[in-house]
Amino acid sequence: MTKNKTLKSVLNAMEPDRRKRVRDRSAQLARKYEALGELRKARSKTQVEVAAKLDVSQPYVAKLEQRSDLMLSVLRKYVRSVGGELELAVTFPDSGRVILDGLGEVEMKDAPAAKVRMRKKKSVQRSA
Repeated sequence: MTKNKTLKSVLNAMEPDRRKRVRDRSAQLARKYEALGELRKARSKTQVEVAAKLDVSQPYVAKLEQRSDLMLSVLRKYVRSVGGELELAVTFPDSGRVILDGLGEVEMKDAPAAKVRMRKKKSVQRSA
């Protein structure tokens, strides 16, 4: 017969260093999962309002807010539903910041390819 263990008893049985790593990782995951919900709340939107804009159900929005990996197109639509625009950036230590435009956009026939913008401090340099 298997004895049921509580989370508290499992954590207490761990070495202190491991217990700290588990708690730190747990907190990190919790913050990640809350990111979209916090964004929505900061914009004073309800899950029902976001669902209406996305033409999905409220439970779908709740599940979406729990996910840790999303397609860029889904994330872009979610951000737009709360009134924002998604910007994806890559930072290189030797050449500044690169903004990737067009990733996650719905592909249309004859649509221009995604653009890459280079940003260094206040100046903007574009290349296609």
